[in-house]
Amino acid sequence: MSMEARAHVLSEVRLMMSRVFGVGVDMISETSSARDIERWDSLSLLTVVIGMERRLNTLIPVGAAQQTTDVASLVDVICMELQHA
Repeated sequence: MSMEARAHVLSEVRLMMSRVFGVGVDMISETSSARDIERWDSLSLLTVVIGMERRLNTLIPVGAAQQTTDVASLVDVICMELQHA
């Protein structure tokens, strides 16, 4: 996946997380994690994943998404799925 395509996914993930977690998009970076965002828990992450599936018209394995530890690792999971779609 190109750097431009990954940057697009990152942007979409940040927007989705901003909506779900109720924080400004500027508060979410690639290094953001549950330690940084109070409302980040397993249920809210699942909400983010479902929203991204709808937004990008792809399926994201919930198990893989739940193993992510920060925004960058979630973006990586989504990018892998998009490459295999």
